[in-house]
Amino acid sequence: ENIRNGQRIERFVLEINQNGKWVPVAEGQTVGHKRILRFEPVETQRMRIRFPAFRGAPELIHAGVYLSPDV
Repeated sequence: ENIRNGQRIERFVLEINQNGKWVPVAEGQTVGHKRILRFEPVETQRMRIRFPAFRGAPELIHAGVYLSPDV
């Protein structure tokens, strides 16, 4: 999130497409400078991030998905 313009995202949902339906796999309240979420590995061809609640237009700078070993 572009913090220079203030924290705008109040709630977000990460969803994957399975069998033609969007299924949530992670969600959170704020993004801030850098937000890291962990969730079980999934296979999908499509994913999206929805912002059900925000103050002003969300300004997401970068999003990434990585396979990481358990810590």
